[in-house]
Amino acid sequence: MSVQIPQNSTLNQLNAMFREIAQDIATINAYGTGEMYEFDTSTIKNYPILWSRFESVGVYETYTVFNYTLYILDLVHTDNSNLLDVQSDAVQTLHHIMYMIRDTYDLFIEWGQTSQLLIYANPDMVSGFGIPLKIEVPWSFGSCDIPLRHSQDYNYFSDYDGTYLFDFNNKAILTF
Repeated sequence: MSVQIPQNSTLNQLNAMFREIAQDIATINAYGTGEMYEFDTSTIKNYPILWSRFESVGVYETYTVFNYTLYILDLVHTDNSNLLDVQSDAVQTLHHIMYMIRDTYDLFIEWGQTSQLLIYANPDMVSGFGIPLKIEVPWSFGSCDIPLRHSQDYNYFSDYDGTYLFDFNNKAILTF
């Protein structure tokens, strides 16, 4: 494991974790991320593929919850003779990934009780499953990973209509 998932992790760090998982598991030959409409069998050369789809984020006082759907998809023979094997392997691989995230990366996760069956034919036929995944990333108190400017770098102006925050060029950027 080379990807470190610290407190205050970002989407990019979690994406790197998924990529590393795809590289480490022998039954996965590719990794992709994005919306499912971006999944295109004509451009993917290696299967099975782990595909992550970021859904949403919840920001709480002491942690952040990242919501994903993870998919395992594989090619299906034109006669569908391996369809059941492809689907069975996808479920097993997803199960393995969930425990790997929890145990190897030491993250608190919840995964869906119901997975989504997928069958695509665009132009090759692929099938597999997707499963909802919530990853809880704790915050470390007292740290700020975003650089801040000193408050005196901003000009404030207040009048009877409200308060305005000006940038360095005295252009109003926020009214409240």
